[in-house]
Amino acid sequence: MKPATARSLALLASMIAGTALLECGLRWHAFGRLTPLSGEHVLRTPHPTRGWALKPGGVAHQRSPDFDVVVEINEAGFRDLPHDRSEAGDAIRIVVLGDSFMEAYQVDLEVSLPRQLAARWNDPDGSARAEVSNLGVGGYGTAQQLRVFEELGIAYRPHWVVLAFYTGNDVENNSRALQARIFGSDDPKVWGRPYARVTPGGLVWSEPDFARMQAAARARAEARRDPLRRLVRQLTPSVAANRIQQVLARWLPAARQPHPHFAAPFLAGPRDPEQEAAWQTTLALIRELHLRTRAAGARLMLLVVPSRIQVEEGFRDRVRALHPGTALDTERISRELAAFAAREGIAFFDPTPQLVESTRAGAPVFHQVDDNHWNARGHAIAAEGLAAALVREGLVRKGPVRQQQGQGPVERPVD
Repeated sequence: MKPATARSLALLASMIAGTALLECGLRWHAFGRLTPLSGEHVLRTPHPTRGWALKPGGVAHQRSPDFDVVVEINEAGFRDLPHDRSEAGDAIRIVVLGDSFMEAYQVDLEVSLPRQLAARWNDPDGSARAEVSNLGVGGYGTAQQLRVFEELGIAYRPHWVVLAFYTGNDVENNSRALQARIFGSDDPKVWGRPYARVTPGGLVWSEPDFARMQAAARARAEARRDPLRRLVRQLTPSVAANRIQQVLARWLPAARQPHPHFAAPFLAGPRDPEQEAAWQTTLALIRELHLRTRAAGARLMLLVVPSRIQVEEGFRDRVRALHPGTALDTERISRELAAFAAREGIAFFDPTPQLVESTRAGAPVFHQVDDNHWNARGHAIAAEGLAAALVREGLVRKGPVRQQQGQGPVERPVD
């Protein structure tokens, strides 16, 4: 072998070995293990009434160019701390319903909105004044959120129920026709969830195709046992490559284009018949949840989770480029939700102004490379505003609690 060739091969081998050591070191530092735990959907398991749920005790490594997060699911099947309802005592009990924004697998658990909300009513000595239970599951629409409250949330005996309503797709999640329009009729996100239909006699339900969901889950599990697929999973995701992408993202503009359907909830003018039907169904589902919370002795807070199109002007420009000549009214759905909440007597909070203000000041609240969820700053701003809104609505607490770090105690009466 020629000396030059030998030197080249030695250099290549050194680079490979160095990269492998770097990857192993980063994995061990970040996750305490070398074997990757990959993908949000590995946490999902078929559910007979909600379509899917999170696997109790499940662990997964969520990776994108924006984040590296290890997500752990508690024994109740949610991304949350364990909750012993028998020991809640006189704490104020808050149940949070929502989708991936509340499951919050894009950020560390302690900075997610539900955990930050709980921390705002915990005394420094560790005696809890609020017990916040996060029942958010990625992909859930209002129908599934209503069901998870009926099946589990009522048992938490909440004082408050927070419905985190994502303006970007919650209405579409409640319509089989709109889901099929986006994903195609064969997608599990279409046939794998329950739907409600508004009739003069009330809501009429259609159930998820549970048997089909189970078959799909078995097929995925079988595929994961394939030796070649297992080897590929061991080699990916690359934590080193992810770190490099994150560094480059500081200087390179985000290039990911929004989904073509991103604009659908924010179009000006009359909705088409399927969209209007989905909107009316959504309002009926929120109204039903309101009735159920009142029957359980709780109050409902409707929390708007704005889409990125409502917060970032640059993102709106990219959406407009996909829909030239289309008129947008990005505030419409939030206005209509506010008006609906006022008519129904539902507490309401929209953090969009605070999120916009932070973004304009150069502190983005969404991940900026490949993901359209809140970053840690977005969760913090929304949690702070929600806590203040609950106080304004007369959140009942035992004794003095601190509304925000650095502020004096705030006394609240007991009902």
